[in-house]
Amino acid sequence: MGAIGPGGSATATIRVSVSLRIRGAVINTVAVTGNEADPDTTNNTATQTTLVVDPPAVPGLSAWGTVALAVALARLGFMGLSRRRKGLTQASSP
Repeated sequence: MGAIGPGGSATATIRVSVSLRIRGAVINTVAVTGNEADPDTTNNTATQTTLVVDPPAVPGLSAWGTVALAVALARLGFMGLSRRRKGLTQASSP
């Protein structure tokens, strides 16, 4: 990171991936040290707690909901196909 002058600061970003099996609090603590005398050692550590929770549930369809959706999509597709054919037939007619 290099030298940091008196009263200065530096920022470091660390990305971490956790297992999908982990739930609850993940606690990260960092500490810094140096060869020079430090008049204030109370600011040499930092802790960050991240709560890992289950992702929100994806809404699903019941068996009947799936059938109803398939019928609705089929009708919409059929209607679009019928309109295209009708338009082609009319355009071809003398």
